[in-house]
Amino acid sequence: MSPRAAYTCTVATLCVAGLLQLAIYRHGGHTALGDIPGRFFAWRLGPHSLPYIDRPVEYPPVIGLLAYLVALFGRTAGWFFLLTALFSAALALVMTGLLGRYDTPRLTRWVVGLPVALYAFHNWDLVAMVPLVLGITAFESGSDGAAGAWLALGMSAKVFPGLLIPPLAAKRWFDGDRRGAIRLVVGAVVVTLAINVPIAVASWDGWSYPARFQGARHATWGSLLSWVTSPPWGGRWTVGDPAQVANVAAAGLLAAGLVTISYLGVRRRLGAAAIGMATVGVFMLTNKVYSPNYDLWLVPFFVLLPIGRRYWIAFCAADLAVFVVVFGRFHGLLTRHLGAELVPYVIFARAVVVVALIAIALRPLRPEDSPERAPGRPEVPRLDLAR
Repeated sequence: MSPRAAYTCTVATLCVAGLLQLAIYRHGGHTALGDIPGRFFAWRLGPHSLPYIDRPVEYPPVIGLLAYLVALFGRTAGWFFLLTALFSAALALVMTGLLGRYDTPRLTRWVVGLPVALYAFHNWDLVAMVPLVLGITAFESGSDGAAGAWLALGMSAKVFPGLLIPPLAAKRWFDGDRRGAIRLVVGAVVVTLAINVPIAVASWDGWSYPARFQGARHATWGSLLSWVTSPPWGGRWTVGDPAQVANVAAAGLLAAGLVTISYLGVRRRLGAAAIGMATVGVFMLTNKVYSPNYDLWLVPFFVLLPIGRRYWIAFCAADLAVFVVVFGRFHGLLTRHLGAELVPYVIFARAVVVVALIAIALRPLRPEDSPERAPGRPEVPRLDLAR
């Protein structure tokens, strides 16, 4: 696909995403498909209402600061959403350029991908996704300090990009490049401190509010953990404070997953993209909080990795099923009773697909696999950062 065609297709997909959001947008933004208008009302940011200092914000600093800057110009929910959507559209085009550097026909999975049409303007996901891909690209090119910095920037928007830092650092260390591992960690620490320390100094309570807010939440209805502990056929398998039980379970499962990914990444000499897909997938499965737009996080990996078409179709089918059931239930396309009955089954179906994707990302190379086709490596011709 030519660059012009790729950008044209991306713009067309973004137009569909915008029309989908506008189809539900009513009552001045009080009724909306995505999360952004609702956050405008909840945060009430403005010239004299600073995030984390004057107003509690439940997102990490990059999103809170970005929302504040947008709110300076977008004084209504409609303008706030429009300006945020334009910024997300620009990031989507940046993503097209980044993924287009890999010479593969799989680029269509991004530029006309169903999850992009459903969720490009749903939340601030692209603010974290672009640094994630930049971090993977930097790591594969040997720029370890830059990789750590990009991943830390993404982590300061949403947590999941930062989860790649431990397994990638372990890969460098045990591959014999200890300086590279140290550069990666140092780059991540410097950016994390630069973004977070000023806010923490100005208001510790405001800076720590996202952690307290998320820690107090029970496992949400869309998380796999919620349905495992409270199965749809009845009963509950946990005792004590549900929020604390969910915190311990989610943290323990995630830690075990990261240790396993780090071990397999070193032993099987996996690339950064393979490690990234496995890490993001494990986080999605073990996290106690789930929103359907999280599926967007995995889409770039369908371009970066040679994943079969049937898995892409299965992923899109599960993603669409969750979208229809969840938002159909909320906006009258399905009865609330039917939606509630179907939710656990589409969540389990989506989980099965994500488990399969993790297994593909972590699979050992077969003897007949050529190096260029190895998971996590660009296909021939290799990535040329000067293009």
